[in-house]
Amino acid sequence: VGKAVAEIIPDLDKLLSLAHGKPEKIFQSELPYKRNDDTRRVFLVRIAIEMIGEEDKGAVLTFDDITELQSAQRKAAWADVARRIAHEIKNPLTPIQLSAERLKRKYLSQISVDPETFSKCTDTIIHHVGDIGRMVNEFSAFARMPEPIMHTENLSNHLKDTLILQQQAHPDITFKMSGMEKDTAPVFAHIDSQQIRQAVTNIIQNAIDSIEARIEKQRNNNENILPGQIDIIMSKRKETGETLVCVVDNGLGLPRSEDPANLTEPYVTHKEKGTGLGLAIVKKIMEDHQGRIVIGTPGWLKSVKGWRDTGGATVTLILPQMAADDKTGATKVQKKTMES
Repeated sequence: VGKAVAEIIPDLDKLLSLAHGKPEKIFQSELPYKRNDDTRRVFLVRIAIEMIGEEDKGAVLTFDDITELQSAQRKAAWADVARRIAHEIKNPLTPIQLSAERLKRKYLSQISVDPETFSKCTDTIIHHVGDIGRMVNEFSAFARMPEPIMHTENLSNHLKDTLILQQQAHPDITFKMSGMEKDTAPVFAHIDSQQIRQAVTNIIQNAIDSIEARIEKQRNNNENILPGQIDIIMSKRKETGETLVCVVDNGLGLPRSEDPANLTEPYVTHKEKGTGLGLAIVKKIMEDHQGRIVIGTPGWLKSVKGWRDTGGATVTLILPQMAADDKTGATKVQKKTMES
């Protein structure tokens, strides 16, 4: 109140000038808006000039928040594309792989000149067919994301289980857990546990890929190689009661040429072999849980216990505060667990 509207949304200044220049027309445009909590919205703004006779008395502005509508339209369009791509690619993959494996088994022993090249070529075919198969699975997962089946779950245990698997698969990377220590009370949340594990796994895999790319870059430049480090922090945000799952790595960091908000759009990727669907799937999962994903480090996140700047990227999954009845159920589960 009392401020010029252009101070709040600067892009409106030009639209207002155009509208006052042609008062007989109604102007409309889509305007992005960044809120104080670092979330982004898109408004459809319409401007009608109020005229009394020949006198311009001011403007009437209406704002429609079309963020979710746009997001749903894009998801529907990309899901259709993903479904078609998966269908067309999947059919020939199995015969290609079986043919390569059969060639290797049947003819490798019969080749006397340069058998290594033959073996290497067939292995390359099999390897890349596997890569394509994994991409197709991502397309299929994005095209047919199931509705979540929500239960009150021990989020701490699910995170620990996910991290144990990652530690075993990547012993060269140090994983540091914060907020999940033995003497820390478990955190309960109303979630689809399978989907939340999938979301966390996707984020951690991105961190691992970024670390490996950074190490490869340092190796090529003959630089000192910094060991991989991934911090996983679980915390409660006091101001809102929300649950945070924060993944911090010391990889290459976020791409400087891209707005972080765009990284969750389907098929936006900066990885050589990426499909651009991992973060899109994570965003869909979080939206279905009434939560959100935050890419980057807003000011409030720096005060979260356990967070530190490792020189890489930070991605945070935010789950909403549980309702009172869910908390009661969680307390019963917690008491039963402690008793047993």
